[in-house]
Amino acid sequence: MPALHNERQEIMKAVAVSACVAAIIGGLAYWQLFINSPTDTFADQASVKTPSGTEGVAGHAGILQESLSPFAVANTDVSSAQALKAEGHDAAADNQQAAPTLQGNAQLPDWGAPLGEAQLSILVERLRLDPALLQQLMDEFRQENDPTRKALLASVLGEVGGDEVTLLASELIFSGSASERSVGLNLLQAVQPGNASARDIVSSMLSTEVEPDVLTQTLTVLARPGDVDEASRAYLADQVAWLTTHEDVNVRGMSLDVLSRWSREGQHTDVFVRALDDESANVRASAAYALVGQDVQSTELVDRLFTVLEDTEERASVKSAATLALNSLALSPTQQARLDALVKARNTATR
Repeated sequence: MPALHNERQEIMKAVAVSACVAAIIGGLAYWQLFINSPTDTFADQASVKTPSGTEGVAGHAGILQESLSPFAVANTDVSSAQALKAEGHDAAADNQQAAPTLQGNAQLPDWGAPLGEAQLSILVERLRLDPALLQQLMDEFRQENDPTRKALLASVLGEVGGDEVTLLASELIFSGSASERSVGLNLLQAVQPGNASARDIVSSMLSTEVEPDVLTQTLTVLARPGDVDEASRAYLADQVAWLTTHEDVNVRGMSLDVLSRWSREGQHTDVFVRALDDESANVRASAAYALVGQDVQSTELVDRLFTVLEDTEERASVKSAATLALNSLALSPTQQARLDALVKARNTATR
């Protein structure tokens, strides 16, 4: 009997050990499935809050309009959140109600709602590491006909950047379709900062294009210089400077605004000063804004800006820009007193 009792105990111990091992193996299998599940990853990230406490929004953030110039480069890349708001949607609410899901075992969202910041970050990282997945997204982008969804895909591709996306932008730009060209230029604008290949495309277009609308769109691509070597910066700045005397007023104004972002150390101060005599008041204002914070101090520059302020026929918008430019320069006490008197007189006259 003792032997039988001992045998039963040994059997019970073996069963218990087997159960524990099975439980551990099962738990590990479940955990592995969980962390490798793209659907769960995207779903879990849907409710992540940004530091400000609001839901993240998708898309390229675009360009903050820092200039008050009439031709200041606007953000032509509409984010998915902005696109949906334009149609009366609330992006944050959409994020909460319908977080993007994945299509079967694919790793791309179904684009049913804007991506949150955390979701976008995860997806962009995957696309940068997985050429096949990036190709899948680019193919989907090419086939997409809905403007809102295409803008959402473009915003993701713009975040990814790289040679493949730059080639896609080039393909659209030179497709022969005006609408596709606009999409391509918007995409190129997103990837251009710090991208030598993108700058080469822009440089080529600035040298060959003649249509004013195409030139202004191309200039917009250069709104953010990004990390660029000084030789390339100087070369592109000279190309843009050449367009400041273009026959089209919009090309002249846009080129002045872009040139102010690319020019260094007073390289094109004479171009801005000359543009103060343009026949268009908007172009003259753009030239004056471009002179704000100029690196080079010169008596000629200061005197020319004072001439603008003292011109009784000059537009108020141009005078305001000239005032900002003068205030950004290191004026002598006499010059500062002269400026203060002119500003005071103008403010008194407008009351």
